[in-house]
Amino acid sequence: MNATEILKYDIANNHPPEDRALVTRIIDNELNSGASVVREGNTIFIFKKINPETIEAHSFNADTAEKLVKNIKAFLKLCKKMGFKYVQTDFEDPKMARLLASFRPEYNVKTKRIDHGYRALVEV
Repeated sequence: MNATEILKYDIANNHPPEDRALVTRIIDNELNSGASVVREGNTIFIFKKINPETIEAHSFNADTAEKLVKNIKAFLKLCKKMGFKYVQTDFEDPKMARLLASFRPEYNVKTKRIDHGYRALVEV
């Protein structure tokens, strides 16, 4: 799959129909505002620096759950190599909170409820 196919797959399979246009606009806005893009397997990570130590990242996945875990861990290692200490991500699906919690003790993960979902901060 190419990057466009991965994004389309994720939007079609991981977001309710009423949110799909909004997710597409958010991706476009992020890319047009200078966000960076990294691909690991069939997972796309779009991220931008919040401060010198922290990035905000969003993942778009067309891989299995098992491969998604591997892809996220590879992305976190890359973030550490780039000099970041924290990766922040917002999400709505509570399954993602459980998936990120499974990264402990390898990574310190703090998750909290926010409007419309959750925010996780991963120390890399």
